Amino acid sequence: MTFRPPAIRAQHVPPLLVICILALANASGQPDTDKLVRYVDPFVGTGGHGHTYPGASVPFGMVQLSPDAGKPGWDWCSGYHFSDTGLVGFSHTHLSGTGCADLGDILFMPSTSSRNLDESYRSPFLHQREHAEPGYYSVLLEDSRVTVELTCTARAGFHRYTFPPTDSSRVLINLKYGQDDIPIETYVKVEGPALVTGYRYSNGWAVDQKVFFAARFSRPFARAAIGAGGTMTDTAREEKGKDARGVFFFPGRTDSILLVKVGISAVSVAGALRNLDAEIPGWDFDAVRSAASEAWEKELRKVRIVSSRPELLRTYYTSLYHTMLAPTLYGDIDGQYRGADGAVHQSPGFQNYSTFSLWDTYRAAHPLYTIIEPERVSAMVQSMLAFAREGGYLPVWPLAANETNTMVGYHAVPVIADAYLKGFGGFDPHEAFEAMKRSAFRDTRGLRFYTMTPPAPEPVPRRSNDRTPQAEEYASALVLSGHARAVAGETMGYHSSHPLARQALIVRATDGKQAITWETQALPQKIAEPFVTFVWLAGVASVKGAHRFELSVDGAPWFVFNSARDATTRDWKVQGKNGAVLSFQAALTDVFGDLFGNMVMKLPVSALSPGKPATVRIMGENGSSPDWVMVFQYSLEPKTLINNEFGLDTEDGVPRQLIKVDIEHLGKPAGAMIATKGARTVRANLVAGLNTFSLTVPAVTKETPITVTVALDGQPPRQEPLLLKPVRPFGYIPADRENESVSKTLEYAIDDWCIAQMAKALGKKEEYELFMKRAANYKNLFDSSTGFMRGKNFDGSWVTPFDPRFSTLKQPEYTEGNAWQYTWLVPHDVAGLVKLMGGESQFAGKLDSLFNQSSNLEGTGAPPDVSGLIGLYAHGNEPSHHVAYMYDYVGMPWKTQELTRSIMESFYKPGPDGLCGNEDCGQMSAWYVLSALGIYPVNPADGTYEIGSPMMERADIDVGGGKTFTVTAQNVSAANKYIQSARLNGAPLDKPWITHQDLMQGGKLEFVMGDKPNTGWGSGRSSPPPSMIWPREAK
Repeated sequence: MTFRPPAIRAQHVPPLLVICILALANASGQPDTDKLVRYVDPFVGTGGHGHTYPGASVPFGMVQLSPDAGKPGWDWCSGYHFSDTGLVGFSHTHLSGTGCADLGDILFMPSTSSRNLDESYRSPFLHQREHAEPGYYSVLLEDSRVTVELTCTARAGFHRYTFPPTDSSRVLINLKYGQDDIPIETYVKVEGPALVTGYRYSNGWAVDQKVFFAARFSRPFARAAIGAGGTMTDTAREEKGKDARGVFFFPGRTDSILLVKVGISAVSVAGALRNLDAEIPGWDFDAVRSAASEAWEKELRKVRIVSSRPELLRTYYTSLYHTMLAPTLYGDIDGQYRGADGAVHQSPGFQNYSTFSLWDTYRAAHPLYTIIEPERVSAMVQSMLAFAREGGYLPVWPLAANETNTMVGYHAVPVIADAYLKGFGGFDPHEAFEAMKRSAFRDTRGLRFYTMTPPAPEPVPRRSNDRTPQAEEYASALVLSGHARAVAGETMGYHSSHPLARQALIVRATDGKQAITWETQALPQKIAEPFVTFVWLAGVASVKGAHRFELSVDGAPWFVFNSARDATTRDWKVQGKNGAVLSFQAALTDVFGDLFGNMVMKLPVSALSPGKPATVRIMGENGSSPDWVMVFQYSLEPKTLINNEFGLDTEDGVPRQLIKVDIEHLGKPAGAMIATKGARTVRANLVAGLNTFSLTVPAVTKETPITVTVALDGQPPRQEPLLLKPVRPFGYIPADRENESVSKTLEYAIDDWCIAQMAKALGKKEEYELFMKRAANYKNLFDSSTGFMRGKNFDGSWVTPFDPRFSTLKQPEYTEGNAWQYTWLVPHDVAGLVKLMGGESQFAGKLDSLFNQSSNLEGTGAPPDVSGLIGLYAHGNEPSHHVAYMYDYVGMPWKTQELTRSIMESFYKPGPDGLCGNEDCGQMSAWYVLSALGIYPVNPADGTYEIGSPMMERADIDVGGGKTFTVTAQNVSAANKYIQSARLNGAPLDKPWITHQDLMQGGKLEFVMGDKPNTGWGSGRSSPPPSMIWPREAK
């Protein structure tokens, strides 16, 4: 058993005794004698796809001191997975439950090994000799027989190593190590006989992360070997590079215990030292461990639970624990922090936070914080506003002050709006409102289809008249399409530099075994030229560091190239043997900083087979990285595509709209002229591959046929017709112009509703009207003929073919889901969705179908995030989290009660595999924390909580100000899950919702439970929770 409470085991305590202990304590008003930390199992979620870590942290702390297995891969995002049998060390930063990997900074590993290489320090371990509790972790390293114990404060980690009798005790500090990131610069320095400092700069999910550290040992080391990799020397006092590390040796003695305390900072070494000395001034490990435990106890006691089922106590308090591992503190003891602009700032009176998994946590975790963490809410909002001041926009998914732009939406908005509308202060609401608008009016992620913003200009040569031609060495008289047919490798749908190229082969630099293979256009039988040039559309990752890829043709190696280190390395070339050249010219930089454009390969004819296609293969290195190269499954051929481009601009006060001209060119660099009436003529040089240009013409107010003249060198001018369409704001994101279009449209509508409520509260009528209209944009993607939210193209047609069960990771329509799961993502206007579906009975019937159909996803392309299935309801992914509560809106709350109870019983279990999906920085657990109380915020910013099925006999919630809100459930049991009646503060309650004000003023919510539905409770016409309908209509 991996979870071992330090004093008593829960199964040894009779259920009635558990009830009596807690009930007596609550009734007397005295502190509970039963420590709640004993019910927390940090190993829950470390197996399966939970992605949690078991190590030591304090609530919302900057340090997460936890073991590292040293493995890449999705299930090791936290650095640890319960399937592991070996560890490489213990680092000071970790992520809790995310679907992307990073951190793992400042790795320490004790050993008795005689070698210096980090892999030789890897040690097996047994789970039977591993223990975790809030604020503490321990394990026995089987190889060296060293017992490792870890605890921490907010900004410092504390290690206690107990060595066996030996003269070879040592500690490795490894600054190369990180979880799926790339060290850019590392530095270690011996400052004194027991003090070591340094830093680690890395490029990963957070593209520019800086971690400084200061480590004090409890006794001087006898010697120190400093260096890089396997090259270590006793004479060096410091080392700088990509692989700096040190091994510190301690003489044998009867006292086999060595203590190490490590402060970290994102600001400086001096900041790390201040943090360390302020938070751990002495050497009492047990006192620090006890303080960490007490910090957790204080937080956990904000919700005191009574249950006759001990397993529910463990599940509940483990879930509550998980909600407090993120967001994380990101600032020093003196108030300094590193901001979104990369500069150091002084906090004006608030604690700065980062690690906001907002696409997940805006739904329930942040509303939970407004109940039990009111002292942190204002600081979190101020952190987001500071991020906007420093980086221009509110955060999307910030990690270590870096904007990762992960997931869709601008979900800092509902968090800030919810806080303001609930009365939280400490920030300027007008500044917050302006920051919200900036996020809503960005020219990115499809939002320009709302704002009519013209596309942002790309650096030359993309939209320029003075395009730089490819050098003659790249081209030849014979240019062929470099892709004709995919042969082998992973495929995925993705965006590219070409409007028609949406499917790609993808290869990653993970294990040295991944490869993609394809065939080119067939060569002619007779070739007069000495070289042949192939050109294809490609994508190159630019945010994971530079990783090596090898390209071979017909089985022979020709080129070794690296992915881009950052988005500024747009164009490159590598030389091969016998005059061969491989080049890449970027035409598009996407929101993630990745590059897309033409890849051009020049090979000698002597290496090829006339009359046959060449077989090209790219293999990624063993780089333990998700770094990638894409080859798009699109065959270039000489042609011109002319399309309406969305965007409205003004020139000399005259509105102008854009025409996009894409010319596919297979040949040597050539001149081109593009002209139409009312536009400046474009004269440019064409390169082999795709060439993209824009013309601006006077804006039209109705569909107008025009002619575009295209003349290429040596060819007669061609007259290309185009039906010029008026540019108007779209009420949706078009699927043929933007991936994840349905998900973005729906998530943006939620955010826009929140902005409207802020505008209303601030007396801004015009903005209120605008954003309420945008909040109704979800209606534009509802297809009444199928009953689903569907992708719609630029021209207004539906995306075909359509299968509501189909999903991939990133597709034109949905984010990690399908139409069945996303059709319900209208939490701000459930009544409006009910009306779209034809009424309450049709809505409820559709909901029934969601939960009752087959969960077999074979052949649907579903990613692993689509998990925790009841029918096609996917509890393992956050967009579904409110769906079971939607029956409350159509007079069937007993179905909500049945389903929410089923979800709690099925998908929240003890043990490492206790979660059905990623923990996602507390959102998965926040759903349970609230739902087990019998409430959940369907709309995360309207101040209401819909009622489900309470799990506990009693819950006392400390809502601050000396007030308590108590929830009781008479007769509750596994079978008695249906509400028979309810009272709020003694008065009958016959509606399936309460308000935030009801909760925060203190009081009592009493349920009587039974084993059969009471279809009369909460089902009246006046009972449904509040909901927006736009335009203003009667419900």
